[in-house]
Amino acid sequence: MALFPSWRDESLYHKQIIANFILILSFLLILSIPGNKLDRYILPIVPFLALNAAIACRFTVQKLAMWIHHTFPQLISNLVPMSWRTVFQVSGVLLIIQGLTIAPFFPYYISYYNPLIGGANTARFVLMMGNGEALDLAADWLNQQDNSSELVAASRYRSVLGPYLTGEALEIPRGFRGGLTQRWLRNANFLIFYVNQVQRKIPNPEVFEYFARQEPLHTIELNGINYASIYLGPIARPEEMRNLIMAQEPIESEGLQLQGYTLASDRLTPGDDLELTLYWDIIQEIPSQTTFSLTIQQENTSVMVIPRVILQGFLRDAPIEPGKTIRDLQFVSFPVTLPPGDYTIGISLSSPLSSSNEALVDVETNIPRTLGLFEMLPSED
Repeated sequence: MALFPSWRDESLYHKQIIANFILILSFLLILSIPGNKLDRYILPIVPFLALNAAIACRFTVQKLAMWIHHTFPQLISNLVPMSWRTVFQVSGVLLIIQGLTIAPFFPYYISYYNPLIGGANTARFVLMMGNGEALDLAADWLNQQDNSSELVAASRYRSVLGPYLTGEALEIPRGFRGGLTQRWLRNANFLIFYVNQVQRKIPNPEVFEYFARQEPLHTIELNGINYASIYLGPIARPEEMRNLIMAQEPIESEGLQLQGYTLASDRLTPGDDLELTLYWDIIQEIPSQTTFSLTIQQENTSVMVIPRVILQGFLRDAPIEPGKTIRDLQFVSFPVTLPPGDYTIGISLSSPLSSSNEALVDVETNIPRTLGLFEMLPSED
């Protein structure tokens, strides 16, 4: 209708295109109010966008033809009338241009975003990105790990990841709910945080931030956008525990034994967090809210005691089943006034405090077992 309008009043098209723009802008304004923005939500206005594009193209061609006719009349008289062959040739050129534009996105065409409005770098701030594309690449990386058939990976879009993964794929559900939450947290060796999961902090901000503070093992990028990040999960694999640091003395309690630990760095500057990863062997069934205390000592004097819960208490109320090794990542913050020097990290499996909040206290009882050492460097100021 917009392409063959010679029988209609020209002013009708101006009114129609203005009315369409008002409709489109009103729809987008309403769509911008909710926090959840999906690309498919704009499908109802696509026909109106196409109609406006057709009207605008016709208007542009008409004005261009009039300008050429008045500026270069001799050129117009020498032009051969356009044949269907010419139409097909022009159409073919346009299709080739479109093909070249989208070719770099092969085979993940769904990751294409209009470059005229900023492409994917702009889209990630206004739209929920990704529908499972690139998870096959994450599966390829996991399949290259030792004993890949025995690993368990958790991700959004389990139905996309599962067919490519030689091991087991679990779903990270939206929201922190009972059964599904328990399953992936109690079994996953690897976590894959997908792009729209990062945008929405699924399953909830606390759990997401806890795992995302780690350095990813591997990232998958499409067109300059990080689509998937692979992290170590809460359940350790034997291959991961080959290079653990052993505690200076045995640390165990009924049903629980510390196999070893790792330190991201044993030299800190004021303001740095101590990144400590504990590997707990579950010998017998234990409560999921089992607590312990980390103690920071200098010259045999306890200057800080930090009560904690295994895996931040994310395992909820069901007991922790035996036969697994829990990878328990702990971040310890220090006051910037902590004096420089060498410090000892101690651990006690029976916390003397009932609160899980960190506190600066002077502990004279419940002497902890020595875990390891770190150095606090002087401030550079």
